[in-house]
Amino acid sequence: MSVQREGAVLHVGASQRKLGWSDTEGDHFVSWPLATTDVETTEVLLPRDAMKDAVARTYDTSGGVQRADWRLIKTDVCRAEGGYSDILLGFFGGKSIDELSAQYHVSHDEVSSIVHEALLQGQRRYYKSR
Repeated sequence: MSVQREGAVLHVGASQRKLGWSDTEGDHFVSWPLATTDVETTEVLLPRDAMKDAVARTYDTSGGVQRADWRLIKTDVCRAEGGYSDILLGFFGGKSIDELSAQYHVSHDEVSSIVHEALLQGQRRYYKSR
């Protein structure tokens, strides 16, 4: 599904969401429920860092139209093309740093740094949990 931002409006497939709020996580786009008959809505979070994946959170809004009344149903990750996840999946899938650099038009040093930092974070978490 394509996602395209146009100012304060986010086009997601055939639907659109307006900018609801911004915070340290990024910009949150949501279709606000209009009445108690609207029982579900999805919030899309676009992080400030364009290399990070977006997050789509689906809520049950049958409890009311205020955000505090919503209950989280599911969370989906919308992978940023050429972002951190794509680079790591490509690397773990057998592509070289040079191949990924050429594929995503990112410098060799940046791709190397992304892979290096992810491996270090993974090792830290692994050894901390032992």
